[in-house]
Amino acid sequence: MDDMELDYYTVPKVLWLDTQYSHLSLEDMLIYAVLKDHVSRSIERGWIDETGAVYLDYSLPYLSKLFGISRTKMREVMARLEECDLIEREMVYDIRLRQYRTYVVEL
Repeated sequence: MDDMELDYYTVPKVLWLDTQYSHLSLEDMLIYAVLKDHVSRSIERGWIDETGAVYLDYSLPYLSKLFGISRTKMREVMARLEECDLIEREMVYDIRLRQYRTYVVEL
């Protein structure tokens, strides 16, 4: 059995139990769980800001492809997660493009 067969995404129970999150869909909750899981990869890649906070540096097209949904749908999911204080996003300007740093909030 390889390591991948024993790997799971963990969805916090509070997302089901707390009324603050009652308007989130299962898809929203799963995407949060996957983003939360990606924090460890961010640490490995050195995606740590000036304050020591770990962030995700994935573009919207990348996330859309990862989850198999349109960019519009991905934007909507990210907005709902941000609305519920599950993620925080910060616009970062680069010479080539502008992109968000996404900080996953620990529950």
